[in-house]
Amino acid sequence: MNIITCKRSPISKYKGRSISDITSPVIASVVQDLPFEIDELIVGSALQSGRGQNIAKQIAIHSNLSLNVICTNVNKVCASSIKGLDIGMNSILSGKNNAVLIVGVEKMSETPILDNGQNSLMVDALTCGITKKVMGELADDITKRFQIEKEEIDQYAVQSYKKWSQWKDKYKDLIVPIDEVKDDYSFPFCFEKMKTLKTIFGNNGVHTAATSSKVADGCAVTLIVSE
Repeated sequence: MNIITCKRSPISKYKGRSISDITSPVIASVVQDLPFEIDELIVGSALQSGRGQNIAKQIAIHSNLSLNVICTNVNKVCASSIKGLDIGMNSILSGKNNAVLIVGVEKMSETPILDNGQNSLMVDALTCGITKKVMGELADDITKRFQIEKEEIDQYAVQSYKKWSQWKDKYKDLIVPIDEVKDDYSFPFCFEKMKTLKTIFGNNGVHTAATSSKVADGCAVTLIVSE
């Protein structure tokens, strides 16, 4: 089994655009000139509410994949596309498939308001269905349990930013242009200012805006084959 290629869209906010609008250009770039058909498209996404039936099938049609392609949706919150990759790999190892596309896609900037007045982004992706705590609060709870201080969290973020700065140009060819959309994953940061930021999930927490994920849209596509 081999990974043939991996590509992604610019990370940005795609106002007024659908999941298919974000994903289909990347898929088109991945599958162009392939001498074989895709057997299955697996789409991992946490935010499926209000997107319409079977977003994997929508993406397949807008990407001009064969009408015979199997379309599968996976929702395991943040691990959705990784689980999709696991399913795709096992389908190849079992002999069921020869070529599988795995997509991870989210559109966080535009999510529907539910009948109870809550935003589906908070309900379906950022709030625990058991404890009713948001992810940031749960992350703070874990740091307390393992006695992790804010300074350690800040330093870990600094290392992450530095690695991104070091390697960002090496992987820029993996970004598929979509119209004039700018890749907003890159942003300026100041290590000294990071230390002064207030925590955002309570006075006794450790996470700040600099050590938390941003609200953004985008997708990544991986093609795996049997040989």
